[in-house]
Amino acid sequence: LDEAEGAAKSVPPALARVLRGVIAYDRGRYEQAATELQAVPDPSVKVAVQLAAALRAKGQVDEAQKVLAGIKKAAASDSEWWLQQAWCLEALGNQEACCDAYQQALELDPQNAQAAFRLAYYLDLRGEDARAMELYRKVTGQGVAFVNAMLNLGLVHEDRDDMDSAIACFKEALKADPTNRRAALYLRNAVESRKEM
Repeated sequence: LDEAEGAAKSVPPALARVLRGVIAYDRGRYEQAATELQAVPDPSVKVAVQLAAALRAKGQVDEAQKVLAGIKKAAASDSEWWLQQAWCLEALGNQEACCDAYQQALELDPQNAQAAFRLAYYLDLRGEDARAMELYRKVTGQGVAFVNAMLNLGLVHEDRDDMDSAIACFKEALKADPTNRRAALYLRNAVESRKEM
């Protein structure tokens, strides 16, 4: 990021604002990110989506939705637009619409791990285990969501009394994050439950 900050000094002002906005967002400085990105003249779809993300992250969900609505036509085939839309709808408590948006994001980008994980989570809550398991499996092995996906997949296996598969999932989660307390607890409980069977 330090190199990117240096690069921001040697590029045209609009691009410098984009770089500073993205860097601020990545560092959790959502107010600064929104300020920088709002000042970009004629932003691209990607910049507008990033602005919506910053606004949503700083609690201005209605403003984020306005930004997304303003680029909807241009962004109809953009998976990240649908992901931001889903997060906004989720923040507003509109579960059905957010699931539809996560599904649309996945249709446009089957590798969108964040959309797959969140959709799987909601399907799991609804009791749609088969589809949730399919999506959790898709996410496993993909970046940040891996450990949580393995834990949730393990819990679904546990609900189905498939303790061996549940234990394998919890072990994979611990292998990826040896300090994860939830994974250790779930593994311990699953091993104990298997002994009782």
